[in-house]
Amino acid sequence: MKNSLLILTLLVCPMITFSQNCIDLDPYDELYLNDVSSDDVTYPIGDPFITTGDISYVKPSSGNFYQFINGDSLLYVGDIDIDVSASNCTNKSLTFRSSYTLGIVIDGDTVMTQMNPNAYYNSGTWEFQMISFTTIKVTGDFDVVHIISSTNYLFDVCLECLSLDNTGDSHCMSLSSYHDNYLYEVSLDDVTYPVGDPFIVHGYIHYVKPSSGNMYQYIMGDSLIYIGDISIDVSTAPCTSKSLTFSSVYTEGLVVDGDTVFSAINPPTYYNGGSWELNYTAPDNYHIIGDFDVVHLISQTNFLYNVCLACESVTANTNELEAERFDVEVYPNPTNGEFYIQNPSEDYLTYQIYNSSGQLVKSGDINGTQVFIDLSDKPKGMYLIRIMNNDDFHISRKLIRN
Repeated sequence: MKNSLLILTLLVCPMITFSQNCIDLDPYDELYLNDVSSDDVTYPIGDPFITTGDISYVKPSSGNFYQFINGDSLLYVGDIDIDVSASNCTNKSLTFRSSYTLGIVIDGDTVMTQMNPNAYYNSGTWEFQMISFTTIKVTGDFDVVHIISSTNYLFDVCLECLSLDNTGDSHCMSLSSYHDNYLYEVSLDDVTYPVGDPFIVHGYIHYVKPSSGNMYQYIMGDSLIYIGDISIDVSTAPCTSKSLTFSSVYTEGLVVDGDTVFSAINPPTYYNGGSWELNYTAPDNYHIIGDFDVVHLISQTNFLYNVCLACESVTANTNELEAERFDVEVYPNPTNGEFYIQNPSEDYLTYQIYNSSGQLVKSGDINGTQVFIDLSDKPKGMYLIRIMNNDDFHISRKLIRN
């Protein structure tokens, strides 16, 4: 075991540097916050009042009181939006800490409330994780995170772009957002953390518990120590050919997309799975390249580390191709309550409109080139419009009701 630990300290995953920025409150002060809180004319609802790079703090409604700044921590009473829609990244990772959150709504989708404090939520295009009591992580394609609270502290707000390209650059697993107590909960609780669901996510690399009874024990850097089995799921990566490398000290069996490469014997130095190939270099290094989705590791006590993924070739992004055709317009915006949704494609669409608390206030069909909608009877504030086609592809648009 000592030799294995020595190996772990010497081998470092060659991390690629992605664009990341964290909120900086140095340019702002309490007098400015007081003006923002009390003046909806100079500082309108729905407009950003604090911005660093692609991260903006937005006041979603009247009556919120943004009180004071301590370092890069914001103390406030009420609600706030973290808007990252300015980022052109299709796969974002937003992490933040929030001390007294009562609810979270992401792009109109309510992921947690005081009565239902979900630790994990998958919308299809993004994932929400409560890493600890105060630490939240949202990964995927999303725009606005709405935080509902009474008195709250918001701090350590950082945004990272995780998109892969076809340059061959590696994107490596990071465990910095996770801790041993979380692993313990994942191991014992199959209700909150169901079998088959990812429990560690970094970009397109997902660690999944494939069955009950596995014990994920502790983290050492970006190494995971566990007893039992684990799956590495890279199915969400937009690649026709992937390159996955990882090191695993005590693997007793390996299955790729249901194909058993080895079991209870020494790993082969080479294996051809048809659409993918595996190369093994003793003592612990694996390289799988080709078209595959899930790598399942069978073991007793094991160390998993140096997990890196690269695209050898990239699939045309279906969502991006769809979005070119699915380019709707909402106008006028801001509005006094009356507005139109313009549909240049003339495809059949449906819409759902949510208020800033995530409540559905109106829904309907768009059967022609445009539809007229009246929210004059609704309170002033920010609303989120989700527009969907028959293939369940959806886009979101913000609407300000003045």
